[in-house]
Amino acid sequence: MLKIIGYALVLPILALAGAVAGSFIGLGPLYGGIAGIIIGLIGISIIISILSTLLFLIQVLIFGGFLLLTVAIGGYLATILTLNPLIGGVVGLIIGLIAMSQVVG
Repeated sequence: MLKIIGYALVLPILALAGAVAGSFIGLGPLYGGIAGIIIGLIGISIIISILSTLLFLIQVLIFGGFLLLTVAIGGYLATILTLNPLIGGVVGLIIGLIAMSQVVG
C-alpha cells in the first residue's frame, strides 16, 4: 500500500521535472517527462529494495538477539539446576525457536 501511495505522489513530480529538464536540454517536454518517469521508477525501486533489505536485517537482529537470550537463560538455569549448561542452552534454543515460530508464523 505504501508503494502505491509513494508512486502516486512521486510520479507526477518526476514527470514535471523531466519535462522541464527535457525542454532545457532540447528533448521536448514529452520525451523529458517520459525520461523523468523512467529514471524516477528506477530510483524508487532502488530505494524500496534498500529499505526492505534494512528492515529484513533489523528483523534478523531482533530474532537473533531473542535466540541468544533464550540460549543464555537456558544455560544459566541449567547451571542452577546442576545440569550441563550445554543441555540448557540447547533446550533454550528449542524453546526460543518454538516461540519465534509462534510469533512469526
